[in-house]
Amino acid sequence: MEQQNSLHPKKKDELLTILANHHRRIILNYFQNLSDNVASIQDLAEEIIEQDNGGKKQVTLQLLHSTLPRLADVGAIEYDQRSNTVRYQGHSKLEMMMGSIANL
Repeated sequence: MEQQNSLHPKKKDELLTILANHHRRIILNYFQNLSDNVASIQDLAEEIIEQDNGGKKQVTLQLLHSTLPRLADVGAIEYDQRSNTVRYQGHSKLEMMMGSIANL
């Protein structure tokens, strides 16, 4: 019997695709461990560089053109281009899935 809270297969695939990217998982984890729900692009880039040893320019470009837009598309974040800040909105399904992945 299927649970009422189960996701449509396409939505589940979309969320798994989000979590398949290491940088997106770093960003989600960063916000889950942050007392505030707002961070600058620079803070996020530095977090990725610290955990993944990437170059700052490359990481920032990837953040702006791939990582953040994908997270914004599913409603997990809002990105304000004028102030270069990201506001974490939370996403219960992504957070639940991240918890399951962390336990693997």
